[in-house]
Amino acid sequence: MKTITFLFISLISFTTFSQEWKWLENSPVTYGKQDDVFFINENLGWSVNGQGNIFKTTDGGKTWNNVLKQPGTYFRCIAFVDSLHGFAGNIGTDYYPGVKDTIPLYETFDGGTSWKAMTTFSGPFPKGICNLNILDKDHIYGSGRVGGPCFFIKTEDGGKTWSSQNLNDKLGMLIDVNFHSVKEGFLFGGNSASTESERSVILATTDGGKTWQQRFISKDTMEMCWKVSFPSAKVGYVSVLGYDAHSTFIKTIDGGKTWNEYKLIEYGYETKGIGFINDNVGWVGGERGTLPVMKTLDGGKTWKPDYSLGPYVNRFRFINGKVGYAIGSTIYKIDLKAEGKK
Repeated sequence: MKTITFLFISLISFTTFSQEWKWLENSPVTYGKQDDVFFINENLGWSVNGQGNIFKTTDGGKTWNNVLKQPGTYFRCIAFVDSLHGFAGNIGTDYYPGVKDTIPLYETFDGGTSWKAMTTFSGPFPKGICNLNILDKDHIYGSGRVGGPCFFIKTEDGGKTWSSQNLNDKLGMLIDVNFHSVKEGFLFGGNSASTESERSVILATTDGGKTWQQRFISKDTMEMCWKVSFPSAKVGYVSVLGYDAHSTFIKTIDGGKTWNEYKLIEYGYETKGIGFINDNVGWVGGERGTLPVMKTLDGGKTWKPDYSLGPYVNRFRFINGKVGYAIGSTIYKIDLKAEGKK
């Protein structure tokens, strides 16, 4: 019986993750990377890019509607509480050329048909927002930005009011944010705005963001944390953007109490998006379009190219462990239900 059970589990594991990503032929396309994709369920989702566009799909990515065209805005992130209520973050001025919009955050109440600017914050006005993290309908968190200055924002009433915190004394760049509860959360970035001296930094809070403590700082310079993926409460992964072409990722197995940095592959690989569908199976995207997405089946011990995904993948999203979306120069989808994962 044990042998039969083992073989069954092994077969399920093999067939489930032999499934390849599929290019969504009608999805938005750019020459370089696009920044974020977010789905409420398997069918309803949105994407954003640096050309001031917000797109929406209601059929799982088969078709996309350009619901907002706003030149001069660099939409960096998007997140929805439900099918109607959502937020989009703008990188802000003085970093990317052509960006003129100084509004860091937008809100919609009609699924993205119309958007209003968020201009009132308790605390300093944030320069720009790189990522958004929704814990529940009331508690939403944001972080930014690449290039600095660094701000952490949050709402505890579903977006009616927002507070902002200046963290320039702790970080030089602030990219991603992840909260496990209303008390416990993490920020990911670098300790300097200078690439030559920058080190990857992870900050943690146990009081809802009132105070922050450094949980990790890299030994090497010329690198920074980019994106985080927590497939479970204990296991988390962070992609590392290494400017001198060294190739690493950061991992925790104790819920973020401790973090360790590991080699990804031998040659230079400036990582971008990272996404794990469970504690062991995940992908990481590259900064340059000439490098393939890398895939691991053993929690990062070994990595191999996954050519079913294209270049510049910056964000992975998974819905109920059954369907995944990835956004790079275009958008891809993986359907694990087709492999018998119910």
